[in-house]
Formats: sequence, structure tokens, C-alpha cells
Amino acid sequence: MNQRYLDIIEFLNEETRVLREIIDKKVIPLTNQQRRRLAAKFVELDKKLAEQQELLVTPDTILKWYRLLICQKWDHSNKVNQRGRPLLEQEIVNKVIELLKENPNWGDESVSNRLRNLKIILSPSSVGNIRRTHGIPPAPERQKTGSWERFLAAMWPMLAAMDFTTVEILDPVTNELTTMYLLFAMHLDTREVQFVGMTENPHEEWMLNQARKLTDPIDGFLINKTHMIIDNDTIFGEAFQEALNWDGPKCVRTCIKTPNMNANMERFFRTFKEEALTWTIPRSEWHLRWIIKEHLAYYHEERNHQGIDGEIINPGDEVGQSEGNIVCKERLGGNLRYYYREVA
Repeated sequence: MNQRYLDIIEFLNEETRVLREIIDKKVIPLTNQQRRRLAAKFVELDKKLAEQQELLVTPDTILKWYRLLICQKWDHSNKVNQRGRPLLEQEIVNKVIELLKENPNWGDESVSNRLRNLKIILSPSSVGNIRRTHGIPPAPERQKTGSWERFLAAMWPMLAAMDFTTVEILDPVTNELTTMYLLFAMHLDTREVQFVGMTENPHEEWMLNQARKLTDPIDGFLINKTHMIIDNDTIFGEAFQEALNWDGPKCVRTCIKTPNMNANMERFFRTFKEEALTWTIPRSEWHLRWIIKEHLAYYHEERNHQGIDGEIINPGDEVGQSEGNIVCKERLGGNLRYYYREVA
């Protein structure tokens, strides 16, 4: 039996020699599990007996693997250090950064106090650490680096815009077209629009009447507005501007042939004509007024606007409901549709 075992050992040694000749001293790509198995079997052998065997690797290499496996077991360098104060949640860090960037006049202590209103307890020193880590300068330096975006955001609620658009009315009897001038005004911050008036001839007296209506101290559309954007059309004459400026905003003219300087009004006119007039032919002044009324109701109460982050200007109680039957409300013969859930 001993002779049989010796023959098996000799065969395995010869097999190992053949494998080593095939490998030709190349590095054998062994996994950690394979190295662990070889090392475990090697330590069970007698040292002199092990030196007499043919091995794929040298005994020194196996011992090196064994020591490396021990080091890997006790290596905690990749583990999170649990000592000291726990790390802040990323959500809190993001909120601190948001407050610092949106409020350049707030110092570390001010941000800490505002966070307390949100039930977030954070010391001023922690706020300062977050600020320095993300390269945000202190309040005195942040106040010096203003931006047009911040400046316009502060001025936005005080700005309004006004402009004319034309619509052709088709007389059903004579089949003749009549050009109607439609005057609209807009609050730039909320995108709220008011239909000011309609006329075939916007002469000076008619314009002055519209100016008095817009600046009425009780329900005038331009109350608390400081500037009104208008174009260079002669319709907006000096008398009209003086009438507005007397009790209302100061008129600011755009440059010649620059519709982008009154882009919000131009975009509204495109929306109005695409949504209200594409499939509708105004047959009379009364009909056109009805079309404008229906579209403005849809525009303010049922239409989502990209300019205000997809919100509705004057949403009803049904907006955001998750329960109830889905109902479709139609305007202008179904050309305008509004889907909502019935309020219970």
C-alpha cells in the first residue's frame, strides 16, 4: 500500500513538472480562494517532505500568500471610521448649500437659525465646515458677486408688459374681412394676462381710456407695477405713456425690430392664436370676445405653463387630487381640453 501511495505521489509530481513546462515560468492567475486552499494544505506538510515535492509555485510563494491572507483579514482601511461625530446626512448638506447660494447675505449663524425653523439642528461651525468644503465664500464676499438672475428676480414682480395683436373677423353676410386690434397686458412674474380692449382704430382717445382703466386705484391691472414694456409702435404715443406714468408704471420701449425684448407677450400671442384661432373663424366682434374669454379662462385656470415650472396660474381645488373620477372639460367646441378628478 505504501508503494502504491509512492507511485501516486510520483505520478502527481511528474504531472506537475509537465504543467510547469507548459506554463514556462508564467504567472499563474490564481484566485484568493485557490491560494487559500493551497496554503492550507501546504502548512499540513512536513517541511523536508514539502521540499521534495514538485509544486506549481515555490514554498516561499505559498507562505507569502498565507501571510497576505492574514493581513487582508485584519485590514480595516476601507471601512468607515465609526469614531467621533457621525457624518451629516447628504440631504442636510444639500439644504445648507442651497440656503447659502440662494441667500448671499446670510452668514453661517443665520443659516443655522433658518435651519432650526425646519427642525434641523446644526451649529454655525458645522455650517461653516460645509461652506468651506464646497468652496463657498463667506457672506461678505458672496454679496459682492451679484448676478443678473438675482437682480431680475427681485425686479420681476414689479414688471408688466403690453402689446397689440391683430385678428381678422369674417363677416358672414358680405364675406369681407375686418381687422381688429386686440390689446393685452401681462404680469411678467405670474404670467397673468388681461384682455384690455378691442377696436378697429386704436386712436389716441381710445388709448387714453385704456390707460385710465389699467391704472384705476381700485381694480387696475397695473397697480404696484413700476415699469411697463412696450414696443416702438406709434400707437403707444406720448399721451398714452404720460397717462400711464401719472398713476402707474413707467413705459420702457424695446428696440426696433427686436420682438425678443418683449418675448413673454410674443409667446402669449403665439399660444393664443395656435390654441384659440387655429380651428375657429371669428364671425363677429361678439364671437371674437367670446373666443378670448374662453381662452383666457383656459389659460389661467386649466393650462400648465413651462415658464412657471409647469404650474397652473390660478389652480382650482381639483388640481393634485389622487382620488375621484377623471373628467374632461371642453372649451371652444373641444379644441381646448382639461382633464381633472372630481372633488369628493
